[in-house]
Amino acid sequence: MRIRIIGTGVMGRGIAQWAATAGHTVELADARKEAVQDA
Repeated sequence: MRIRIIGTGVMGRGIAQWAATAGHTVELADARKEAVQDA
C-alpha cells in the first residue's frame, strides 16, 4: 500500500514512521521542500 502524507510536522512524521515500519510505501509532501528533506 502507498500512503501519501501531507505535512511533515510532528504528527506527519510520526504517521510516516509508523506506516513505514508496518511495511507501507510512504510519500511525504509539504509546502516547504526543505521540510520534506528534513523529515
